[in-house]
Amino acid sequence: MRQFLVLVLFISTSRAALECYFPFLEAGSTCGADSDCASAGYCIQSVLSNQRICCNPKAGTTSPQCPPGMTTGGLPILCDGSSSDACPSSHQCVPSQVAFTKISQSPSFVCCK
Repeated sequence: MRQFLVLVLFISTSRAALECYFPFLEAGSTCGADSDCASAGYCIQSVLSNQRICCNPKAGTTSPQCPPGMTTGGLPILCDGSSSDACPSSHQCVPSQVAFTKISQSPSFVCCK
């Protein structure tokens, strides 16, 4: 349920931000795997174009960061900080170590393992 609520928050953002889910990522070329994308990019299924696209770090923005020794393990998943229920089973919901680029309603927590 929480993952659905987080997605609903992003529906109100611009089309470009929705393509890659977060304002700190921007759409690039089509892809088959993360390795097809630029460094630190993610190959995701676009809900707008119904094809796999690269979502690369957007210039001039900041992505969320896990604490030292932890990683997102892929595309960042934001969580609300109250529990780790929105995170994959091997992750926990922790505060981002940096103030990252986001829409004002987005939480400042990220799922890390």
